[in-house]
Amino acid sequence: MNETPENSVPSPLQSPKKRRRVHRPASGPKIERAVAEMRAVGLNQKTIAAKLDISQQTVSQVLKREHVQMDIAAMNQGIKEAMLSRAERLTLKAMGMAEDKVDQGDAKGSDQAMRGVHSVVRSLQRGERAQEGGDGWVRARANRRAGDSRQARGGLIAERNGDGA
Repeated sequence: MNETPENSVPSPLQSPKKRRRVHRPASGPKIERAVAEMRAVGLNQKTIAAKLDISQQTVSQVLKREHVQMDIAAMNQGIKEAMLSRAERLTLKAMGMAEDKVDQGDAKGSDQAMRGVHSVVRSLQRGERAQEGGDGWVRARANRRAGDSRQARGGLIAERNGDGA
């Protein structure tokens, strides 16, 4: 009967009303910590911005701050160490399982267990290389950010050939 604009359904020609974003301070230790934690677990800037209800540009500015980068590096180190210790425990269990299968004379079971052990050992080796700073992809990305794409490609090629960069 007596429809008000709030109750009416927008026609296909009308654009739906956008929610207004509430202004929240984009700086401060709480926002910086939240951005650092989300980035450390691998979320991209758009996802972080959406979850914190801030703009992507703000996330980018926060990530450029040196102390935030140091926080992210420390968090990444903690994550790597936790994953490595977990992988080491898993390796010991898998080796025990492989030994049991060999003792039982189960060729198929021992083969599967050894494949699992091999997979865990390879992931441990990759983790140790990354911890030592031997991750060529990270260096290449840093070089690209610095603007030297030739150095980025050259460092990566040298890394693959075993020459080091």
